[in-house]
Amino acid sequence: MRMEQGTSRDEVKKWTDVAVHGCRILNASQKVVFVTAKQRTIESSAVDYALGDGYKLVTVPQNVYQRLHGVKDIRGNPIRTLEIFKQHFASSFKFTFVERTKLSPAERAVFDMREKVANLIGGIPKPVKEIRISETMRPDISAGCDAAGLWEPAQRLIIIKRSELRSIEAFAGTLLHEITHVTTGYDDVTRDFENGLTSALGKTSARAVRK
Repeated sequence: MRMEQGTSRDEVKKWTDVAVHGCRILNASQKVVFVTAKQRTIESSAVDYALGDGYKLVTVPQNVYQRLHGVKDIRGNPIRTLEIFKQHFASSFKFTFVERTKLSPAERAVFDMREKVANLIGGIPKPVKEIRISETMRPDISAGCDAAGLWEPAQRLIIIKRSELRSIEAFAGTLLHEITHVTTGYDDVTRDFENGLTSALGKTSARAVRK
């Protein structure tokens, strides 16, 4: 029985190796994005962006997909998994930053509340180098909509769309949301991030009640 199980594992590994090599060849010769069946369902927005950019989807089993991480094709380029596609999509976007002096008086009044807002949940986290305003905002291709703000860990920037300066409520909500990304390290629509937001709401509510 043990021998049969070992042989079965060897066969699975062999066919997985064959599948990964096939992906390496395909990635080098065609405009493809590798996905799992689950991703096609739960990340349909990102999948639609890939299709819209002219990529062909190649659905592979989960065990094969996991093996593609960090692997390069036969020409030395990274295998284009859905995660790699999203990374490339994000890096290609150009922000249109607006300096504080170019904001209207009303917008500056809201923007200048950023430290006071952040202090409601402990202040601006140390990893944040700067909070910036942009006319444009990179679409959230996982959610299928334009984001109101985002945390860019590589540049240590919290970026908020200029339209959020229309009111202190809109700006504060977006800023606290992004600060929660910084402090928790989790993405949207995860239980850990939801727990982080709940904690932030508790802190702001406690400060309001105590005043």
